[in-house]
Amino acid sequence: MRISFFRVEGFQGFSNSGTVELTKGINLVVGQNNSGKSALLRSLHSLSDDRHKNASAYEDHFLASPKLTLAIVLTGFELRDALLRAGSQFHIPVPQTYHGRAGEYADKLLNSAEVLIALQRYAGNANFQPVGYPSHTDDEFTNARAKVSVLMQGTGGHLQAIEQTSSADGLPDLASQVWNRKLFHFDAERMNVGRYASENHKRLGPSAANLPAVLATLRFERPALFDRLVSHLRDVLPTVGGLSVGPAQNQGNTLEIRVWPTDNQERVELSFPLSSSGTGVSQVLAILTAVMTVDDATIVIDEINSFLHPAAVKALLRILQTDFAQHQYIISTHSADVIGASGATTLHLVRREGYQSVVTPLNISKIDELRDLTGHLGVSLSDVLAAERILWVEGPTEELCFPRLYELATSHSKPRGTVISAVATTGDLTRKRDQELVSEIYQKVSEAALVVAAATCLDREQHSADEQADMNRKARGRLFFLPRRHIECYLVDPEAIAAFINARDIYEGTTVDASAVAQELARLASTAKHKVDQWKDDLTDESWLTEVDAANLIAATCTSMSEARVAFNKKKDSEFLMLHMLEHSPARLEKLARFVRETVDTLQTLPPLTAPT
Repeated sequence: MRISFFRVEGFQGFSNSGTVELTKGINLVVGQNNSGKSALLRSLHSLSDDRHKNASAYEDHFLASPKLTLAIVLTGFELRDALLRAGSQFHIPVPQTYHGRAGEYADKLLNSAEVLIALQRYAGNANFQPVGYPSHTDDEFTNARAKVSVLMQGTGGHLQAIEQTSSADGLPDLASQVWNRKLFHFDAERMNVGRYASENHKRLGPSAANLPAVLATLRFERPALFDRLVSHLRDVLPTVGGLSVGPAQNQGNTLEIRVWPTDNQERVELSFPLSSSGTGVSQVLAILTAVMTVDDATIVIDEINSFLHPAAVKALLRILQTDFAQHQYIISTHSADVIGASGATTLHLVRREGYQSVVTPLNISKIDELRDLTGHLGVSLSDVLAAERILWVEGPTEELCFPRLYELATSHSKPRGTVISAVATTGDLTRKRDQELVSEIYQKVSEAALVVAAATCLDREQHSADEQADMNRKARGRLFFLPRRHIECYLVDPEAIAAFINARDIYEGTTVDASAVAQELARLASTAKHKVDQWKDDLTDESWLTEVDAANLIAATCTSMSEARVAFNKKKDSEFLMLHMLEHSPARLEKLARFVRETVDTLQTLPPLTAPT
C-alpha cells in the first residue's frame, strides 16, 4: 500500500493544502516550527474535528468539517488478502465491457500490479467513502449509468464471485481494512509500549501498543529476524547492547521489554525497563518492528529529529533506505541533517502565512530551489549535505552503489564523515552548462566551513587524456574520471541483464537465460551501430569494455530479447544491474571497486577547501 496523493481541507491551519503528491521511498515534509508539518501528517492518521479558523470565520457553526481526500495504491494481492481476512461480502463495480463476465473482471482486478482507489473521509468518521463511482480508476468505465457489480466473498481460502445489478462499491471498505493494518504513525511523544499482555501477535498494531507481544512472538517463531532487529537497533543506538522480552515481575500474565547496556545479558537486574529508557529507544524499536513485520506499508514519522541524535537519524534513514526500501515513508522535519541524509524522492515545504498553512512542492534536483529551502530553514548548504568530505557522482546508481563497492574493495565501510552524493542535475555533465553547474556547486561547498574537501567523479565518455587533464586542472585537482566510458561499461553482465529482462517482462511464459543474452550482446556488438574498433568478439575484453557505448548496447539487447516489451533506461535501471552483480558476481566489479577505493581514499588527502575572498 502507498498513498499516491492527498489533500486536507478545513483542518487546523489548512484551509486547503492543495494536492500533496507522494511516491514510494522517502517523502519529506519540511518547514519551521509551528508551520503546520505535524498537522499535515496527523490528518492522515487521525482527522479530529479541529476546524480551520481565520479572522472572518472562527465559530464552528460557520466552518466546514475537516475533510481528507486521497488516492491510495493497492496491489491485487492486498485486495485478495483483505477479502479473505474479512470473510464477508463486498461489491466490486464492473465496467460495461465485462457485463456477463464479472468473474473474469474480478480475476483481472485481483491480479493487478496496482489498483488506484480514490477515497475521502470527514472528521470523526473512521470509515472511507468513495470519491465518485467507481472508487477505483479504470479507463474501461465509460458508462457509469450501467451499474453492475461482482459480489465477492472469501471463505476457507477461496473467493466466490457472483454478478449482480447493483451500484454498491465495497472497495473503500476493503481499502479501509488495508489502511488500518498498514498505516503506521509515529510522533515525538513518549510511547507507552513497554508492557503488554502475553499473547501471540505477529504484526504491530497501528498504535504500537502490542510491541512486547510482537517481539516475544518474533523471538520464539523467527529468532533470526529478532536478532537482525536487535542488530539494527544497535546500529542506530550504540548505547543499546541487547534486548529481551519476558514476564514482568509481579504483573501476572504481562510481558515486559528490557534494554541491556551491554551484550552480556547474564542478570536481569542489570537491564532496564523500556519505559525507563530514552524516548528514542521506544520510537526506533517500534519503527524497526513495523518495517520488518509488515509488507509494503506506509510509515509516517513526525519530527524524527526531535527524538533522535543527528547521528542516530542518519543511521536509521540509511537502514530504511537500504534494507526496507519496499515501504513508503512520510517524514516531517526542520533538521538539515535529515534533509541531507534522507535521499528523499519528494520534498514539500510547509510555510505559515498568517492564519494559513501553505504547502509548496520543491524540485530537489534544482539547485536554486535547494538554496530556497536551506534559506528558509536558516541553514547553509553544508548543513544540508551534512558532510566533512563530499564525493559528487553522476547519478543515483553511483550514489547507492559506490559505498558498497568501497566495502567490497576494503572489507570495511567508507570513511566516517564522507558522503557520496549525486549532483543536482540530470544532465550527463559533458555540456558546458552542466560543467558550470558543477563549478557552482564547488563554489557553494567551498564557502561552507563544515566541509573539509570535495571532489567529483565523472564518466570518462569520449574525453581524451588531454581533455581530462585540462578539466582536472580547472577543478584544481578535484576531478576523477571513470577508467571506462561510463558506468554501464562495468555492467555488461549477461546474468544481470537476463535477470532484469525477466523481472520487467510481465508477459506470461517468457523468460530469457544468460547464454541467450550473451549471444545477443555479441551479435549486436558486431553490428555497425554498436561496433567499436576494439571489438574482438569477446564480451570480457578490457579494451573493448573501455570504449563501447555499453548503455545503448544493453538497451538494444533488452529491446531485442523482450520483443520491445522491456526498455532499459540508464538513469533508472543501471542500479538494478549493479545490485544484482554485487549480490551474485561481485568479482566482476573488482576493477570498479578498486577505482572507487582509490578515489575515496584520495579524497581524504585533498587539501582543505578555502572560501573565496
